[in-house]
Amino acid sequence: MPGGILDGLIDRLKEIVQKTNPILLSALVVLVVGMTIFLILAFQFGWIKTGTAPKTTVTKDTQAPVISMLRVSEGANNAAIISWVTSELSSTQVEYGIWPYANTTTLIENDPRTGVNAGVLVHQVPLTNLLPKTSYTYRAVSYDKDGNKGVSPDMQFDTSVAGTGTQQDSQSQLQVIPGL
Repeated sequence: MPGGILDGLIDRLKEIVQKTNPILLSALVVLVVGMTIFLILAFQFGWIKTGTAPKTTVTKDTQAPVISMLRVSEGANNAAIISWVTSELSSTQVEYGIWPYANTTTLIENDPRTGVNAGVLVHQVPLTNLLPKTSYTYRAVSYDKDGNKGVSPDMQFDTSVAGTGTQQDSQSQLQVIPGL
């Protein structure tokens, strides 16, 4: 450093020391010295670690969501509503078709694999434009955030006569046949 800058800093420091309360200045010096001693001891005794952080291992979930309480209820205008509960947050999808083929798939909803949605525990999917007096097979499908796929057993239901209207009136006309 050039002498002029150093002389200016020393003059400024002398001015601060002269204008500052001596008790406050003493306390500040004790605080700085104490912190310096603490940091030196902390590094020596290993209280503060330097270097790279230890690697943490993340365990990936390998369990598929468990699907339970699977049921079907009849909706208005030749529709059925498939509902179920999963054991963890997961997506919502149904594979269905005219018995014995489940060859139609609904869009995946609430998919936690996308990072946009956390998934849901209670699922509900309406199946619309079903044929009256027809046997359908269906299964619920749910994916968790790690991509594990839970699939229910194949189930079957029969639609009623066309245009029954309300869910309450048509509930008794829907015949659910568990398993195949």
